[in-house]
Amino acid sequence: MSFILNDHQQVSLFDSLTFLSERKQKMLESSWAHQFSQEIFVNINEMLFAPLYSSSTNSRPNAPINVIVGAMMLAEFNGISEDEMIETMEFDFRYQYALHTTSFEKQPISDRTFSRFRERVSAYELVTGIDLVHECMVSLSDHICKFMDLNPNIRRMDSMMIESNIKKMGPSGTVVYLLVKSCSKLKRGGYNDKIKGLEAYADPNNRNRVVYYEKDIPQSERIQKVIDDAVKLLPTCKDTHGETTDYQLLERAISEQTKDDGNGHIIPKDKGEMNATILQNPADPEATFRSKAGKEHRGYVANLTETVGENGSIITDYQYDVNTRSDASFIKEYIDNQEESPEAIALITDGAYDSHEIKMQAAKKALQFSQQALLVNNQILYLLNLRSQLKVRYQNVLLEMFQRALLT
Repeated sequence: MSFILNDHQQVSLFDSLTFLSERKQKMLESSWAHQFSQEIFVNINEMLFAPLYSSSTNSRPNAPINVIVGAMMLAEFNGISEDEMIETMEFDFRYQYALHTTSFEKQPISDRTFSRFRERVSAYELVTGIDLVHECMVSLSDHICKFMDLNPNIRRMDSMMIESNIKKMGPSGTVVYLLVKSCSKLKRGGYNDKIKGLEAYADPNNRNRVVYYEKDIPQSERIQKVIDDAVKLLPTCKDTHGETTDYQLLERAISEQTKDDGNGHIIPKDKGEMNATILQNPADPEATFRSKAGKEHRGYVANLTETVGENGSIITDYQYDVNTRSDASFIKEYIDNQEESPEAIALITDGAYDSHEIKMQAAKKALQFSQQALLVNNQILYLLNLRSQLKVRYQNVLLEMFQRALLT
């Protein structure tokens, strides 16, 4: 699929917009659709997404990038699903006006447009580490704040856990699962000699008996047997299957969960010897473990920067990583990436972000840039120790307080 810029930016002679009555045109120009069209849509940088497509002009062109991104934003702004968004674009002229599609004979969004776009963005990020949607949203943050009439100088930062869609598995469960997969694959490939003595793992009618059904055998002995079987299997198939994902995950699980007892025998580690980065589930090897507020989490964490105001709030920046990363690490990166600003910005956080190092970092940067964005009321960055969620009844009071502080 080749990349082309959307050329439907100007109203054409035969655009359906030109056939509206003067009354309807005035209503349209006073609606949210006009603000979105003029403040946000025209500022979506399509060239950011050019690497997702071929530079050749011989293949089918892409769907307009600014229409895709704009439609995703409108769906979020108005609290509707993407399926509803597709229907709305067909029948609601305001949405067509906002997205500059009034000249299209057929709306350029289908039921697969959003998913295909996300697939391309995700694949690009896996290869390059660059999140193009993030770059696009950050570049639009000032325009979004203007569209929603928000004060861009008042921001709130908080983190939230993102659960991975995986089944909870104990350490021994991951090893059993990988043994079953490896032995089954070896059996299907005709490598029966490599699973000699381990045939039970490749037998769907018998594999669970190895660990779960032998209740008369102590659990510690059953776990030790699984470890012994994995240690036995790994060297026998390293030459032929060492590069496969299943082999590497099994090798990782054994290295993370076991240790040498000093006599050349591999035994399971104690629970306290295993850290939060051990393999949680082979279906998502990067997911990590974290306990927060008395709850267990397996997956990732999103650190959100929200611009707030009397008319609502909108996320204008975000960071994403494994859930073992600390809030202090996120805010450190955030401060590092801040650009100079002629106006002060109030950043509201909870106590998890506060540290002497962070304050020194802000102070150092403030000295480097005389009008650094992290100055509040002519002082170095204030990190307010609020509760993790601001209560609605306090929000207006806080906003009024910061607005007065910024004006003095």
